[in-house]
Amino acid sequence: IYDSIETLEYKDGILKVSQEGKLGLISLNGDEIVKPEYNSITTDGYYNQDTKYEAAGYIVNVRTDEGYRYGYINSEGKQILDTMYTSLKRITEIKDDENVYLITYRNGLAGLLRNGQTIIDNEYEDIEYDSTNNILALQKNAKRGVYDLSGNMILPIQYDSIEFMGIYINAMQNNELLVFNTSGTIQDSNGYKSMTPVADSKYYITIDRNNNYGVLDSNRNIIIPSEYSYIEYAFDK
Repeated sequence: IYDSIETLEYKDGILKVSQEGKLGLISLNGDEIVKPEYNSITTDGYYNQDTKYEAAGYIVNVRTDEGYRYGYINSEGKQILDTMYTSLKRITEIKDDENVYLITYRNGLAGLLRNGQTIIDNEYEDIEYDSTNNILALQKNAKRGVYDLSGNMILPIQYDSIEFMGIYINAMQNNELLVFNTSGTIQDSNGYKSMTPVADSKYYITIDRNNNYGVLDSNRNIIIPSEYSYIEYAFDK
């Protein structure tokens, strides 16, 4: 009954089918998972070491008079978002099988949804996710601020630039560098501008205000003084 049947990348046991020029999904038993009514279907790229690609959902689109519009279907075949967005992507760095975080674009403006529920409205020029601290940089009217994944403000949208530097946030305002922690508390102007945890999380590579590198332990004791132009974690200790 199908014009074509092919495998779907990353999803074992799921087949992509074509019928009258539209795409859908079926199981290996032939059970319909997604009706064949889309112009394209791709997996969202989510991977968890324990469950592999099992919790990955599907990004779908349809062709309209205004161009392609995108929607989202979860791993169980339930449509979470209608095909109304000009672009969308899952934040795959968040390893949570139960919650799907999607950055969506509508009329050129970005927003954030969790399981189809709006967390941040589509009214921002850009949204950038920081995987170290699970926070977001938002841009509006060429100014930037920081919010958490629940939509709570950490820094207001009033800074010329925002840069995530390990466990610190660097904000530029009127050519002045301001350093905040991830709770939004400003740090000592003579302190570090960057503290990045290494792979085992027992040490931090630091950068001071003069761009010199050093290393602290988890208790913030100096292990290597800030005397180097560059330090990179290699392995072990």
